[in-house]
Amino acid sequence: MQKTADVTEDPRDLKYILDAVMNLYSAHINSQMYSHTNPLISDLLRNAHYALGKAFRKNPLIHVEASDGKVMVDSKALKDELLVLQNYASWLNSRQIKALSFIDGLTRRELTNFHKLISSKLFSNEEFTKALAEEKITNIRIHFNGNQADDLSMMASREENINHVFSEYVSKTNNIDADPEKETIIADLPMGVSKEDKTSQAPGDFIVSTFYHIGDGQGETPLADLSQIGTSNEEKINQLVGGFESDTMDHKEGGQNEAQAFADFSDGLKGGETNINELSETEIEETDIPVQLPKVIQRTLENSDFVFDFIVQGGAVLHDIEIDGGSAGIFNESNLIHFQEDFSQDKLSVKIDTGENRTGFAATIIEECSEDIILGASFETILDLVALNTLENELFQKVLGKLTSLAGIFMEKGDFEKVLEIYNALKTQSLQGNNSIYAAGMIRSIFSTDQFNGKATEALKQYGRKKREAAGRLVIAMRSFLVPYLLEALNEETDMSKRRFMITLLTSIKDDSLPYIVTRLRDNRWYVLRNMLYLLRECQGRDYLPEIKVFLGHKVSLVRLEALRTLLSFHENEADFYIRKFLKSPVFQLQKGAVLLAGAYRMKNAVPQMIRLLKEKDMLGKRFVFKKRIIRMLGRIGDGSAVDQLLSICRSASIVHKNDLEKLKVEIFKTLHYYPSTVIGPILKYGTRSDNTEIINISRKLMKRYNLSDGEGIA
Repeated sequence: MQKTADVTEDPRDLKYILDAVMNLYSAHINSQMYSHTNPLISDLLRNAHYALGKAFRKNPLIHVEASDGKVMVDSKALKDELLVLQNYASWLNSRQIKALSFIDGLTRRELTNFHKLISSKLFSNEEFTKALAEEKITNIRIHFNGNQADDLSMMASREENINHVFSEYVSKTNNIDADPEKETIIADLPMGVSKEDKTSQAPGDFIVSTFYHIGDGQGETPLADLSQIGTSNEEKINQLVGGFESDTMDHKEGGQNEAQAFADFSDGLKGGETNINELSETEIEETDIPVQLPKVIQRTLENSDFVFDFIVQGGAVLHDIEIDGGSAGIFNESNLIHFQEDFSQDKLSVKIDTGENRTGFAATIIEECSEDIILGASFETILDLVALNTLENELFQKVLGKLTSLAGIFMEKGDFEKVLEIYNALKTQSLQGNNSIYAAGMIRSIFSTDQFNGKATEALKQYGRKKREAAGRLVIAMRSFLVPYLLEALNEETDMSKRRFMITLLTSIKDDSLPYIVTRLRDNRWYVLRNMLYLLRECQGRDYLPEIKVFLGHKVSLVRLEALRTLLSFHENEADFYIRKFLKSPVFQLQKGAVLLAGAYRMKNAVPQMIRLLKEKDMLGKRFVFKKRIIRMLGRIGDGSAVDQLLSICRSASIVHKNDLEKLKVEIFKTLHYYPSTVIGPILKYGTRSDNTEIINISRKLMKRYNLSDGEGIA
């Protein structure tokens, strides 16, 4: 007995399988309207593959069976009430598929290609196996129903019977003239028509659009489309259908029965585009088709100028849709024109495009002769000439003169790649070419001038951040030619992002930059000095420590702090002294900078001075933010000797700035996790008895984390 699986109670892998099945069927529905490259299908298949991948984590083989309108996994039927599952099961069964097995390792490509196959047409077992092999789908197995071969055999037999009816019909028709008295047999006659009265049947709108095969009674001869066989002689056509006409047969009934008699023919027929009246008598004779041809198919109505597929019983049929005669007038050209504005616009566009195309060739020539195209072609030619070793000196110097102009043009446009190509071409020629002396001289004459480097600096400021890679490679190539100009631009630039970019360029060539940086330490502008000290640090200018230490006594605090930071980055012991000195300084900016540097470099020697600053009375309440920063930096240092001092601050009281003191206490407890657990017991004990809820919660959380009880530390 099947057990219905409730997905809400089943394991997660069953939910993933359900999700995969629903996505696979939804993709099948969409495939009827869209290609598999459409996101409406590809996204669903991606989701299905993702869901199967999740399910594979628990079971490397997923067997999904479709039976009796149910989808089962491991003998469990997924939710019966879901219509999509019933449709999925019906879909697989219509393909004669009993079950699918998905194997771990299934790729998205395999799933997509498999879905294309299963959604396209009906395959036999052998055909499907062959298709899977061709598509290299190895992680999906198909289990067919046992009666698939019988079903396919029945389909083949049915097609063979239909072909036999065609052969019999044409064979009998071909013998009409030979023996007019001989009885003509055409499969089953329409209901109510006997063999005796079939020759006197009234003309009807008998419709035979196409035949699949036409035979001569002995064998079958393929014919693409009967509508391609025509004649201008309507009398000959009437002879072919004369055996179907009967005066006693009701027109409506006759039309229906005639259509019914040949309804099965339409499944295997191919449509034709050539009208039966468009072929000449000579063409009919060349086809070896008997002159007894079908009656001309009526395709228009009296009140309509539209050409339908065919006319029957005073009505019209268009694309298998029957339209009564009264409504056929809506297809008249006068009516359709109101719904063809887009089409008319398209026709107008075609005419306009045709007019434009007359000048298209000229436009192409103009485009190909644009300044940029000519400049690029000239550039490539010049580079090829520079690379030659066969040019005479005089000609080579003329080529180099042209390069000077091109380098300036490309630099102004920010085309760093082409400027770099020029530089590399000259560099290569200067190292190993026959004109090495001239090439080396040209490098200096182009890339060392104020005019060119001024253009280079402006281009780097304007385009460099968008073309970082090319700009960086150009700076590395030009090196010392460009450094002084970049340094000057850095000192004058006010845009922070551009300044950072220029610093990045300078540090990429630090060995070439350092000598120029040191020379600028003699500048009187304090911000220039600060920038140069920063560059010395970033360029690893440890050899210039004596020059750096001079600025520890500069009158501008920011310059002194930049020099101290440079010493700290080089791990100079002398930096400890200046940290404590600046913490004792009455200059607030030096105190603030020293606190940040002490915390950043975790300097324990600075802790006593930082505690002193934290305990200083702040009568005006202006240093609350500064003291909060001191507490954070003390926590970053994490020196256990500071905990006792922090506890004394927590126990203190303030009448004037009570709220600020409470905030400082909270900040102290937020930083306690930085300190050793062996020393924070007493302050946590105090915290558990505090009136502040936040302090209590932090204290209990830390005691639990470090397994502390009653405020005691652990050894």
